[in-house]
Amino acid sequence: MIHMQSNTKNKSLTNSMTLNGYAIVPSRKVKYLGLIIDEFLTVKPHIQQTAKNGTRYLAYLKNILRKNGILNANMMLQLYRTMIIPRTDLSACVWANVTKGALKPLLKLQKLTLATALGTSRQTVALSSLEVFCNLLPVYFRLMRRQMIKAITLHSRLLYHQDLLEKIDNTTMLLIYTDASKQYDEVTAVVQILFDTLARVVII
Repeated sequence: MIHMQSNTKNKSLTNSMTLNGYAIVPSRKVKYLGLIIDEFLTVKPHIQQTAKNGTRYLAYLKNILRKNGILNANMMLQLYRTMIIPRTDLSACVWANVTKGALKPLLKLQKLTLATALGTSRQTVALSSLEVFCNLLPVYFRLMRRQMIKAITLHSRLLYHQDLLEKIDNTTMLLIYTDASKQYDEVTAVVQILFDTLARVVII
């Protein structure tokens, strides 16, 4: 349960509700299907958490490479592309439509990685210069590219019968429920595909 009020000063987290015998305590943020959403329905906590996890993974990889004597730029960049970026960009097709200011944690992570790989200082070298030298896409364009690939992939698959697709315009919300429930452990996967007027695709 998330408090959603216009007056942020009088918010209280003491009130709770009971649902089916379980007490639900209010929270400033909630995690749903791996996506962290705050009380303002933004994904800033999710971006901050993924950047924090990526920084921790970077420290682990750096220590492993240093202990094995293979700490070089090529190895560091390869591990960043294959192990850190897939973790930080998880479900990016949902939350990537944010401002560049909200992406600052991921920008700092990329700059830290490139500076560590090249052995330069983060304060003296611009991030754009490091990205050009390492042949790496900026974070904003990388997320946009991931969204476009996901949109093209979904548009190329026939989720419904072709005759039904012709009757659906770009503003129709399509709900697909894949029930994976078992008898004892109730597990349900819900996939929601939203087509807006810009033909973008959002998956939750």
